[in-house]
Amino acid sequence: VAGSFVSQHSEMHYADSGEMALSLVAGDMLGAGIGLLANTSRPNILRLMQGVGLATWIGGGLRAPHTRYSTRDAFFVTQMTLGGAVQGTFLPDVWRDDVDGPPRSTRLGGAMLGAGLGLVAGSIIAQHSELRFADTVEGAVGLLAGDLFGGGLGMLADLSRRNTLRIAQSVGAAAWLAAALRAPHTRYSPRDALHISQLVGVGALHGAMLPDLWRGDHDAPSSLQRVGGVLAGASLALAAGSLLAQRTDTPEADVGESTAVLAGGHAFAAGLSLVAGFGRANTLRTMLGAGLGSYVAGSLLAPYTRYRPRDAALMALTSGYGALLGGFAPVWRHGRIGASSSGQVGGGMLAGASVGLAAGAFAAQIVDTNPRALAEVGFIGAGSGLFGAGLGMMIPYPDDRLPIGLMQGLGIAGTLLSAPIIKHTQYRGTDRLLTTLAVGFGAWQGTGAALMLNASRRQVAGAVMATAGLGGLAGAAISQGVSLTQGELWTLFSGSVWGGTVAAFATNVARLGRKLSTATQVGVTMIASDVGLGLSALALSPALRMPAERLGWINLFGLGGTAVGVAIGAPIRSDTGTQIGVVAGSLVGLVSGVIATGYMRFSDHVALGVDGDMALARSSHGPRTTRRASGGRARTAAPPSASSGRLPSFIADWAPTVSMQPGIDPHTGGATGGDGALIFGVRGRLH
Repeated sequence: VAGSFVSQHSEMHYADSGEMALSLVAGDMLGAGIGLLANTSRPNILRLMQGVGLATWIGGGLRAPHTRYSTRDAFFVTQMTLGGAVQGTFLPDVWRDDVDGPPRSTRLGGAMLGAGLGLVAGSIIAQHSELRFADTVEGAVGLLAGDLFGGGLGMLADLSRRNTLRIAQSVGAAAWLAAALRAPHTRYSPRDALHISQLVGVGALHGAMLPDLWRGDHDAPSSLQRVGGVLAGASLALAAGSLLAQRTDTPEADVGESTAVLAGGHAFAAGLSLVAGFGRANTLRTMLGAGLGSYVAGSLLAPYTRYRPRDAALMALTSGYGALLGGFAPVWRHGRIGASSSGQVGGGMLAGASVGLAAGAFAAQIVDTNPRALAEVGFIGAGSGLFGAGLGMMIPYPDDRLPIGLMQGLGIAGTLLSAPIIKHTQYRGTDRLLTTLAVGFGAWQGTGAALMLNASRRQVAGAVMATAGLGGLAGAAISQGVSLTQGELWTLFSGSVWGGTVAAFATNVARLGRKLSTATQVGVTMIASDVGLGLSALALSPALRMPAERLGWINLFGLGGTAVGVAIGAPIRSDTGTQIGVVAGSLVGLVSGVIATGYMRFSDHVALGVDGDMALARSSHGPRTTRRASGGRARTAAPPSASSGRLPSFIADWAPTVSMQPGIDPHTGGATGGDGALIFGVRGRLH
């Protein structure tokens, strides 16, 4: 009757009829919700539904012709309805403190009351504002963040459920209102979404560590408190990220850099805590402070940094070197390398790697590196550290702090000082060969000197390390001032081989008649090796300008003399004949070679270097070698003429080699442990 009467006095739209129906539903929900919340009887609940529903139905009918709704409005009203239902669900906890919580009917009443109020409020607000979908979503996110933050605070403070839900409801409502009012004035880009997501993760991670700020190692927080910290940290970071996004436009690279800096800060704090032996609580406190500090610093510095693909190699080098040095950091606490636990060593490596990574990132902003320069820096740093460690082991000291300190200090100093040096250096194949030979020669000299001085095993090991490192650095430095071919390098060190071989056999023979100590034998052998190296260097120097071919022939004469001497001496005396033959035959052969090659003339030839460069070797009347002036172009020489009057050199750049082969049992094929064989060889190249 009422409908037919009203339809004669008004022209209702389909939307108006729908709005009236929604008004009736909202009124019924409000009435039922009030009755259920008040825990009244069913007749009273139905009376409230009937009264409030009828009032809202009439109000909706009178208001419907004056309202218009868009799709955006429908989305907003739906969000308000659902948000009200969520908030209303926890409404009974505001005034009830039941042990098991309010009854389900009471919670249902709160949800119905909240949904009804949200529906009415949303429909009214929609007529006075034009909200975007993004604004509606932002309001919902604000409500969620507020609820999570309030609930997280309550769980973090270990409050009762009633108080926790009170805080969650009040903070959620306030955040919902603030987000709704602020939403029309905000804009977000995909970059902002990435930055906010990163901040939420950072907040959740650090929020999990919050309960340890006021608890000790023996009072671990509960899992509920951990969850509360995560919720509070994530929601607080979400709010901070939305505010920052309106004032900054953070590129993806800066987001990644700040994340890497955060990880580095955590790694440094965790490693430092392991080295220092902190407990769980202090470790997490240190990680919390270092992580937040490094993240803030990384975020502030990120807009001013730029990285290239080649910088990754630099940071990998510095991070690895830092891990190596950091692994020895626990020695400063315990005094001995073996006294540190595996956890402390790992912590030192973790802290060192993070410091090295930060140093590499800083260096990448001020220097332009390349693989060649990085290799040189790594070699100089390793050589300096090796020299420092060996020097510390040679010095009598009660523990391992001195060698570790010298290794770390000199290693870092060498790495830093190498930066201005590598701009003026260039290493080729022959330079690397010279450096390698210098490392071996230095280690041999250190061994001999330490044994000659009756040093302890620790000091002998230190001498080997120190002289090997020093030899490598010296060889690298010398290689920049000289120009040698591969053949010249091998013939240069052949003098050291001859000197050491002759002296070793001579002192061994002398030991049979006299009581020579091992130190004396080693000392004489080392000095003879140095003398041999000096003689071969003098022969190749500008003072004598002896061609490498001539030294190659002298080496062949020496090998021939050795073979003849052994053949004569071995049958005469079974005990020392072979050794005397080696000494006498080598000396006679070398002297004969020097005399015989003085009557030879050597033609020009082309020698191929290690690095593939064609280096022109001159005769004894001209410069020995010439470096290639331009990359990639090989210089050639005309083949020797048969009518030139000179003796063509088909054998050049030869050097002797000496090795020991253990005794072999002919029946089993295994080593017998008895007398072995001394094997002489020759290394060279036919041209």
